[in-house]
Amino acid sequence: VQSEKVNVTISEEKGDIVATIGTKSNTGLQLLNGVYKLNESETIYTVEKLGFTDNKTLTGVLFKGTKTSDDQVKHIKVYLQNTEDVTPTMTKGVELPVESMTLVYEGDYTLKKGETDLLDLTFTTPFSYQKDMNLRMVIQGSSDNTVYSTYYEVEKADQTHFKYRNHDTDLSLATPYTTY
Repeated sequence: VQSEKVNVTISEEKGDIVATIGTKSNTGLQLLNGVYKLNESETIYTVEKLGFTDNKTLTGVLFKGTKTSDDQVKHIKVYLQNTEDVTPTMTKGVELPVESMTLVYEGDYTLKKGETDLLDLTFTTPFSYQKDMNLRMVIQGSSDNTVYSTYYEVEKADQTHFKYRNHDTDLSLATPYTTY
């Protein structure tokens, strides 16, 4: 009995990394406020907050929270950008320049009553995060209806890195807020 010798090369194994950014110290309505039909939030995650020591491919995002009222379907867009900015650029009367950012997710998403993984998105386009850069995230949401009581876990200390605005007809008319 004779057999051939075969060389097999196994490619490097790569696993998903789940990064927890911050800890729950408060709750707020900021990311996708169900009370309004239109929502937009802008967050700057600093290098220090992210804690990554090398480049990463980001493939999704998870926000914890609670929903105590009815389910709500939102059409959501998520944009990411490597940036040197440390504070959000959102101002009243001015649209955010998302055309210079990478659209990583767009689709309808149901915020469900009773869920704790409130917003769990797998990106349709992976994003290349560059170490030593801050990360800008813009989340836009729209809905045909309004629903109360959607609360996200937030870190109150990060108010200088976050802005949001809500309106029922035109986001540019809304005043950006930083408080929860």
